[in-house]
Amino acid sequence: MKSFKHAKRQKGNYLLTIGIGIMIMLILAVWGIPKIKTYLVEGAIPSVAEEIQRFATRVKVSTTGTGTTPYAGLTQAYFARAVRGSALQVGNVSGQGTGGTDVRHGLGGGDDGLITLATTGAAFTMTFASVSDAACPGLATSLQGTFDTITVNGKAAKTTNATTNVVTAGYVAGTVAANCTDGDTNTFVFTMNRS
Repeated sequence: MKSFKHAKRQKGNYLLTIGIGIMIMLILAVWGIPKIKTYLVEGAIPSVAEEIQRFATRVKVSTTGTGTTPYAGLTQAYFARAVRGSALQVGNVSGQGTGGTDVRHGLGGGDDGLITLATTGAAFTMTFASVSDAACPGLATSLQGTFDTITVNGKAAKTTNATTNVVTAGYVAGTVAANCTDGDTNTFVFTMNRS
């Protein structure tokens, strides 16, 4: 009889131990999940930048010497086809299938984390919407050698003129970091002028 009472007491202690273990795991999860997201975003920057550099260089080389509006034929659909099967996510919205033109950068923002290509004919821009602050200034730093003009949240980080001479003091990573805001709220715009 005495051992039966002792067994019931042990069971209560066992449940208390499990409860404390679960509480510790929850505290670690609440603290650790944002850190994991930051590491994932930082780790994705090189592959995203490499794909964008590859696309921009291919476009620039193939349009060199084609007049004053070399980028007139560029479209979002062409961009999506060119980067399909790469580190960028193309057409992953449900119901869109594989033929979609949405290109996601994977640097925060979930489905809103899109890259949009636009052209004036003489230049083209790539706008990264809903970028995580964890990608500041890494994304701009990785692409600053490829693009002529860079803005972060509407503020210039690098500006060149028509002859590709740097107009501002040059690219400074600290300036980009200062222009970024917390969360998946940042917009990067990269512009390539005609050669």
